[in-house]
Amino acid sequence: MEAESWTPQIVSGRYEYFISDTSFVSINNDTSQQVLPIETTTNYTLTIGGTAGDSFSISGKVDSATVNSRLRTKAQTGDTATVSELHAILTKRGELRLHIQQQSLSCSSSSNSIVSRIYELVIPHLLDKIKIGDKWTDTVSSTNCHGKTPLTQQMIRQFEVQAFTTWHNRDAVQVKRLVNITFTGTSTEPNTHLQATGSGSGDAELFLDRKTALLLDSNGQTKSTVMIITSRGQFPFTQLTSTHITTR
Repeated sequence: MEAESWTPQIVSGRYEYFISDTSFVSINNDTSQQVLPIETTTNYTLTIGGTAGDSFSISGKVDSATVNSRLRTKAQTGDTATVSELHAILTKRGELRLHIQQQSLSCSSSSNSIVSRIYELVIPHLLDKIKIGDKWTDTVSSTNCHGKTPLTQQMIRQFEVQAFTTWHNRDAVQVKRLVNITFTGTSTEPNTHLQATGSGSGDAELFLDRKTALLLDSNGQTKSTVMIITSRGQFPFTQLTSTHITTR
């Protein structure tokens, strides 16, 4: 019998994910540059603990991250991320409550923050019975690096239930996610006067566990344009990124 509604219930446990990104970054006014992909792979672990009232404890940890650029001037690197971990509160609606200090980011080596990654893995949902066609939205903020410049991105995300289905023989819910992104940033490097603004959008197909609402698999694409403003002029960058996430 086909399911008619969905009432997820978060449960404690340890969940491992493999994340693969392929990004193309170009300078809009430089037509001579050959655009080559930057490939990133990340192993990420989520641990959901016991309840504290109406909420759960949750931690996220980047176990390893590898960046491979095909530019001739840059060789492949090994694990570039030191083990980093964050702790937060997870509500019964799948909303994250992070500590303010965990939003900060040093751009000496990181490219994607541990905070932005956990927002890709933990999906909010409604508390009432959810049916095909139901929609809901949320707004989240995190910080990523554009070179050595930390960019704060505010994301308005819309979710819509597409189907009740299966994923590798597991009962699943197929959800479509649309996102609109706004970027702002100022360099923290000494003696550097640099600002950045931009916007972007994206979409993704998600498969969530029908019982727990935890992410099983997703495929998404984003396109963003960021204007870097320095004392030497304005430099518009365009980035196209494809991301695949799957549970291990």
